[in-house]
Parts: sequence; structure tokens; C-alpha cells
Amino acid sequence: MLPLIFNDNCFGTKLFTKEKIDSVALLKHLEEGHEDLVLASLRNGAGDASSELLQKAAEKGAIRVVRAAVKEGVKVESSHLFAACRATNKAARLETVQFLMNQGATNVNVTDHNGYTPLMHIIEEEGVDDDLIKLFTEKKAEIKDPLCLALIRESARKIAPLLNITKAEAKEYVKKRPVKSILANVNGIEGPYCIARASEMVQYAKKMLDTLPHEVNGKAVIEMNAALVNLNQQSHDDIVDAIQNNQAVVLPLGYRTHIVTLSFYNGYMVICNRGRGCKEGRNTFDVFRVDPKKFTREILETLIQMRYHGNKDEFTDYYYDQLPSFLSPLSSSDPVKDEICLWMEELSPKIQRVGNCGWANLKDGLFALDALMRFTERSKSVEGIKPEDVARIQEEAKLFAKGFSDHARLSSIDLYFSEEIPDDLDLLSEAVRKIRKRKLAIPFSRYPFLSDFI
Repeated sequence: MLPLIFNDNCFGTKLFTKEKIDSVALLKHLEEGHEDLVLASLRNGAGDASSELLQKAAEKGAIRVVRAAVKEGVKVESSHLFAACRATNKAARLETVQFLMNQGATNVNVTDHNGYTPLMHIIEEEGVDDDLIKLFTEKKAEIKDPLCLALIRESARKIAPLLNITKAEAKEYVKKRPVKSILANVNGIEGPYCIARASEMVQYAKKMLDTLPHEVNGKAVIEMNAALVNLNQQSHDDIVDAIQNNQAVVLPLGYRTHIVTLSFYNGYMVICNRGRGCKEGRNTFDVFRVDPKKFTREILETLIQMRYHGNKDEFTDYYYDQLPSFLSPLSSSDPVKDEICLWMEELSPKIQRVGNCGWANLKDGLFALDALMRFTERSKSVEGIKPEDVARIQEEAKLFAKGFSDHARLSSIDLYFSEEIPDDLDLLSEAVRKIRKRKLAIPFSRYPFLSDFI
């Protein structure tokens, strides 16, 4: 005979039931805030603890349920730290994280599918939790990438507990360590405008296309230059008209803390997302056949609004689920992928390091556009592309992407260094290492002090 427990339909009354509560119902009760009911069911054996219950309890900061689930034998994983660090009950975050660490969540540098650690999630959260940050630093969490995120936001309040310094000292640190310098240290010389305004990155990309060496065989470079959209300068109606007329368009968009690129050309759309917010199981190039006539001013305004005010969950839902349906060439609105989409996705770049989303996704948005131009020029239909052409087109596009990226890396030296030896020797050493790794020519004539690091 099962013990008596509260029934959820009369929770808080004196009515009781003997019904067993399954795991799905138990999760629902927790989601609705009925923690006492969940605890009673676990205590009386009418409900079974599960990893999903522990995960949900950590997300809510329901520390009593977290403790109860562990007591019932649910194994604690380091990945549970992500949920606890973002718990909706902010007051319970520290206690929940401490408990999980004591129960087996010992890998404080565990990463999610975007390469983010729990401490990076804490830095990205609104507000500052000094004690939680200090807890992770005391547990020897890596602080390089979290520090990069804090510098992007110029948040002295988050830098102070990361480096165990006062807020006044952190403000001075921000002044002395420009954001571009710390990002260069993280990424080598990936790009000069890693965290600058999107409009600046677009202008820099245009400059790189204009000065691209002749041996870099970019497809229709002039057309690619015109495709780069500066949302601050170009008419939204003109952008919509260009997409509807099958012209090449590269849009730097995304959500509030992450930039991605949408590339449109000849009835195709590429979501270029090499970092956070890339939907799990998706490629960094997610390619769809679209009906460009369905791209409206309303859709563009929604994308722009999300760029400045949206969050990751809203972005993921809209970009990966809603947008491909809105623009589907089918009357059923089902997303469409043909063979060109799949060939394009085989070119997907790897996930980028933290802090460089703007430049990484912009240059690879051009990579995607170059590949699209090469595929669609061969024939007006997929059937017109011969199997032997696919590998050749992919290799040509890769060569353009490498040539453009290398050109931008070398050009960015001027923005990082002057004729004087930089104060940040670690930055210089790292940058030189990156140049050598990619077998690029080092400009000794312009910067003779570089030879000291070879």
C-alpha cells in the first residue's frame, strides 16, 4: 500500500491521494513551484528521483529538492554546475553550487557544447555575484576566457573578484588593458575588431576585400564587398529589396551578447554561427533553400530588434526554427535543404574561441557567400552540378577563406603594434606564435623588435 501524499489538484488542502506520481508529473510540479509536494513524494516513495529532476531543481535554485534527489541516489555530474550558476532563484545559487561541488561536481572547467565554462556563464549573467565568482577562482577555475568576457563588458565589478583585487584596482586594470589587447592575447591576431561595433567590422572587412592580394581567388570580390550590410547606414527597404531580388547580402545580426551572420544569395540562406547560441547538433554553417520574396521588412525589423535586445533562447528559436519555416519555398512551410545545402554544411568552420564572434562570423559569412556563388554559378539546378565538381568547388572556397583570413591577420598587426615595443610582452609573444603557426611572413622591416621573439 502506497503512503498518503498531497494530490496536486488540491495542494494546500486536507485532501489526499494514494496515486503514484510519475517522473514527468514530478518535473511539472517542480516547474510550477510545488517544491513541498515534490519533497513529500520523494520522502514517501510516491515519486522517483532522476537526473532530470536534479537538473531542473538546480536550474530553479530549489536547493531542498537538489539535496533530496542526491540523497535518493542521483549521481551529481560536473555539468550540473551550468544549471546552478544560472538558477532563477539567485539567492540560492551559491549554496547550490557549493553543494554540487561537495557531492562530486569537481571539474570546474567543464565546457558546454559552445565551449563555455560555468564561470563564463556567471560572467555573462546580469548583475555580479562576487562570492560565486570567488568560489570558482578558489577551486582553480581557468579565468582567461571569463576575464575576456568581463573586459568586453568593461565590467570592473566582475573583474575585481576574478583577479581578487579591489573595484578601484579593477577600474585601473580596465584602463590599462584595452579590450582589443586581451582578446588578441586570447585569439592571437584573429581580427582587429573582435568586439568593436558591427559597423566597424563591416568597414574593416570591406577594406580587406579591397586590398585582397590578386593570388587570393575570391569569387566576385566586388559583389561580395557590396553584399556587406552596414545596418547603421543602409536603408532597410534597400536591404529587403536586395534579398528579394536574389542579390548577395551578408547581415551581421544575432542577439544582445553574440553576433552571427546571415548570408543570402540566389535562393539560399546560411546561418553562420561559430559560437554561443549555435543550436546543439547543428553545423556552424546551417544552410536552407528559401523563397527570397518571403523576406519582408517585418522579418528584418524582428532580426534587428533581437540583435540589440534578444537573448540566446529567443535567438535559437527564431533563427533555427521559425525563420527557415517563414522563408520556406514550400506551401507547407517545412524547412528545405537540398544537396547544395549539404555540400555547404560540409565546409562548416570549427567553433571559435570566446570573444571573437563578430569578426569570426563576419569573415566566414563571406566564406559562405563565396562558396554559394561557386556552387550556383555552375548550374541553375542541383542536378547540373557534377559529382566531380563538388570537391573542387569546396577546395576553391576553402582557399579563398584562408587567403582572406591570413590577409586580415597580417593587416591587423598595425592595429596591435606600433614602432615601439608594446608593454604587453605576453601579447606580442602570443601573436608572433600565431603568425609562425600559420606560416605567414613576419614584417621584420616594419617592426624590427619582432625578431627578438623568434
